[in-house]
Amino acid sequence: MILNNTEIFMIEALGGVYKKKSLKSFSNTFKQSKLKNIKFIKEKKTREETLNAILKKRNKNMSLFIFVDDIIFLPGWHKSLQEKINNNFIIGFSMLNPKGRIIQDFGYDFIKLDGKITYKGLHKGEIISKIKLPSHRSCSAVCGCAMWIGKKVLEKVSQFPLEGNNRWGEMLYSIIAKRKGFRTMVLSSHLIHHATSTKIKKNILLSSNSWLIERDMWKKISKKFFSDLSIKKKIYSKFSAEFSKSIKSTKKLLIYGCGTVADIATKKYHIQKKTDYASNLNEEIGKKFYNKKIKNFKKINFLRYDKIFISSVGYEKEIIKDIPIDQRNKIICIKKSIVRNNIFYSLYNYSHFLSNYR
Repeated sequence: MILNNTEIFMIEALGGVYKKKSLKSFSNTFKQSKLKNIKFIKEKKTREETLNAILKKRNKNMSLFIFVDDIIFLPGWHKSLQEKINNNFIIGFSMLNPKGRIIQDFGYDFIKLDGKITYKGLHKGEIISKIKLPSHRSCSAVCGCAMWIGKKVLEKVSQFPLEGNNRWGEMLYSIIAKRKGFRTMVLSSHLIHHATSTKIKKNILLSSNSWLIERDMWKKISKKFFSDLSIKKKIYSKFSAEFSKSIKSTKKLLIYGCGTVADIATKKYHIQKKTDYASNLNEEIGKKFYNKKIKNFKKINFLRYDKIFISSVGYEKEIIKDIPIDQRNKIICIKKSIVRNNIFYSLYNYSHFLSNYR
């Protein structure tokens, strides 16, 4: 048996070329393995249902390695996994973006952000060549698109909670396992993760990236699963003096995005009366945010506003395309950094980028 008495399942979520590339990378990086040893299961309505179907089919005498067809394996992954295999562990990997340069996460940790329970992917958004990772670390959860689960864990935790809603099932599973004395670990061996396999459902509740959609779901599972969770790490959102001055001086403000940053800024500066909110997400347009109806960003009359704040950090390039060139001098963008255990937001000059659209 390969991987120390481990049964291997691939979840077919995307299929086609993704599946072929994933399997090719698996066999290329793990020469002593045979693809015929892999068992396949089609993605069901949610990832949690798929994982539970695997748990029903699995060989009860073996551990499990589960991966999704949006994963590309890189050299060394199976060796580092073999070194840490333990029947009391859940083990995951450092995930990189499709180009292999940016870290998506090095495991996830529960934190309190501005007094509320949430989670954070360690080193998310950082360039891999600039970070020296330890060989492994304990964490609250790992990316479930490639994870190894020990036999003893599987014996004690036999289901992935359906409340995960195609987003947090592996995280909830890890929490339950930890309460039973098991451990979750992430390895520094990298895998490339396309991160699209759970975002292709027709049902908006199961696929949307919208914070508004996820907010109420998260409240419910937090109450059910995290009420007794002890969280030591507390992080607070801070804004630079330059950003504060810019926001406070605005007479009529448009905020693109209705997520955490827009929420925090609105509360902190009490700007809802002079602010309109807009989005390109169909599931958000027309909904209420701070008692304001969310506008369709593609239909905005930008002449009405003296500032346009793009609060969706990381999506600026796509959003700016929808703003007329003669209105781009109104744009406020921010960059996010960690400063003394706080999330610090400061103004980011996009003039060099805007020149690409002139």
